[in-house]
Amino acid sequence: MPQIIRSALLLALIALPAEATVLFRGDFETGDTSQFKGGPNQVHVTAIPSPVRDGKYAGRATLHNEDIWPNGLRRVEVGYAPPAATFSGSERYYALSVRTTPDLPLVATITNTLAYFESATSYHQVMAFNVMNGKVLFGVSLPKPGATKNAGTLWTGTFASEVWHDFILHVKWSADPAVGFVELWYDGEPVLAKTAVQTQYKDATATYPNFFHAGLLHGNFDSNAEALDLDRILEGTTFADVALVEPGDAGTPPVDSGTPPVDSGTPSVDSGTPAEDAGAVAETRDAGGPHATAPGPATPTLNKTDVAGSSCSSSGGAGTGLSFLLLLLSAQAVLRTTSRR
Repeated sequence: MPQIIRSALLLALIALPAEATVLFRGDFETGDTSQFKGGPNQVHVTAIPSPVRDGKYAGRATLHNEDIWPNGLRRVEVGYAPPAATFSGSERYYALSVRTTPDLPLVATITNTLAYFESATSYHQVMAFNVMNGKVLFGVSLPKPGATKNAGTLWTGTFASEVWHDFILHVKWSADPAVGFVELWYDGEPVLAKTAVQTQYKDATATYPNFFHAGLLHGNFDSNAEALDLDRILEGTTFADVALVEPGDAGTPPVDSGTPPVDSGTPSVDSGTPAEDAGAVAETRDAGGPHATAPGPATPTLNKTDVAGSSCSSSGGAGTGLSFLLLLLSAQAVLRTTSRR
């Protein structure tokens, strides 16, 4: 093939955008919860046609006093586990949209965990989003570089009722606090600059991958029934993979100043509810016996049947294909001209 043709083809390939990669999609567009595996009391999460954040369906987690997990906690959750073999050292973006309901509002005086990452098999909560009394808190239950205590609450925001709230969390997964980091957007705005922190739990024998759960979880006590709507639970390799709209509209990544934000302190603890900092709660394994905890709060358990979630991907649109075709036609024209000489 003449060099000019090879150059034209190379330019055509360069013109194609890189394929976006959505590694997990939990958007309830299947009309059920089949995208998720192994969430505690997942049977009490249902797909609903309205309200939705995007698409045709969302999910609704409804928590009653009888929704008790074997460890005694009240919880209704969906979950998935990223592939363990490629977890450590990976850099990922996670999206989650949540909304409270008018008929079963969250009880303002207790702490509810809305979403969290927890270490597989060792069951130590690593980071979590908690809501109490109109406030949402994001915290990490592992140390920052040079520290021995947990990082605790890294960000606090306002959590209005009956409106959709969108989270995008950027994480580098590492048991080394000088390598791992977190970064957060809330309702389209950057709220936590890139912050160095340990993001994987390790002990003397292993470094553990994390699984993810979303829904409602609170301590071992009676309360009024509550509900939370869920949508757009996504994992991707770029911000654009998980953003609801174009990144320029949803808020662009903040510039990393290299200085972690000042720790605003730990959330208050109410009796019988998730404990300090990242909002974890005391618990025991499914078998009923206690297990060791990471430095800081103990954590909820998970049935060991969790498996990796499904995946899907998206690519460029019709305009890209047309550009590629025009370049190929141009290359063929050049070839015909060359062959006549």
